[in-house]
Amino acid sequence: MTEIVTLDEDIQEPVSWIKMDIEGMEYDALLGCRTHIVNEHPKLSISVYHGYDDLWLLPKLIHSLNPSYKFYLRYYGGNLIPTEIVLTALPGEE
Repeated sequence: MTEIVTLDEDIQEPVSWIKMDIEGMEYDALLGCRTHIVNEHPKLSISVYHGYDDLWLLPKLIHSLNPSYKFYLRYYGGNLIPTEIVLTALPGEE
């Protein structure tokens, strides 16, 4: 059995950037690092293409945790299939 812990439980020091491409578990992982997001405002690079609702649900979650973030999307996929879409969230003024 593999032990799973949240980033908030495992990493006690401040973080400046969180990057995620974890095959559809981004929502749960963001919940698991909410203390870092609320208190430290790290830059975020989050894949938003694994689930049909990730494109709007993940920015909505981040905004609910810290409304100061500004959001940007970047597309890295091919011409045919919309894959590899990354949400960048940068902390703004509060």
